[in-house]
Amino acid sequence: MTGVAWWSQTAASNATQDPTINFAEGQSPSSVNDSARALMASAAKWRDDITGTIATADGMSNIVELLPTRPITQEETAALHGKAFRDLETPIGHCVMMGKITAQLISEADDGTRPELCFAVFHLSEMLDKLEHNYRAAWHGEPTCA
Repeated sequence: MTGVAWWSQTAASNATQDPTINFAEGQSPSSVNDSARALMASAAKWRDDITGTIATADGMSNIVELLPTRPITQEETAALHGKAFRDLETPIGHCVMMGKITAQLISEADDGTRPELCFAVFHLSEMLDKLEHNYRAAWHGEPTCA
């Protein structure tokens, strides 16, 4: 996928992100104009994708529907879902680790007077472990557990 929506906030990661845009070190002077025009086209496409057109439904002025200026392809949707899925890996890992730390701390501090607190923490830790397991299984195309 190419275009503004796919560019990274890390500049170095964008070196080959969009083959129509070439601002490589030592680039030929003739490629500057083409790259600038491709950059402008990408920005315009992104602008049109996020603004769409405003239409009211059935003449009701209090309902606003934003219509995209072009259909979003299945490939774009799949790429967005894939990126969102990959972006979950680190936060899921952090949640699992914090669940384990919390379960360890509550286990050490448990004096038997708050069994519901211990249950909640241990169950949450188990749920996070299962979430991580299912995430990794789905990533590798393996079956997940309920």
